[in-house]
Amino acid sequence: MRIRGGIERSEFQSAYNKFRAIIPAKSEQKQLEKRFADESGFDSYQAIKQLEQTESSLIKVGDRNG
Repeated sequence: MRIRGGIERSEFQSAYNKFRAIIPAKSEQKQLEKRFADESGFDSYQAIKQLEQTESSLIKVGDRNG
């Protein structure tokens, strides 16, 4: 998977917390994450997984196509 960049952990955590507050239902979150992946080619699941499982200061996201 080719890495195209990243986002500061604190910035991503803040945005993700806002997303979860606006869309509290897990099923709706998953639907939106899938739609985002289908339209953008980026897999948000991998970024969220990295956020939850590592302490890295930079969250890096690769696209599904590359």
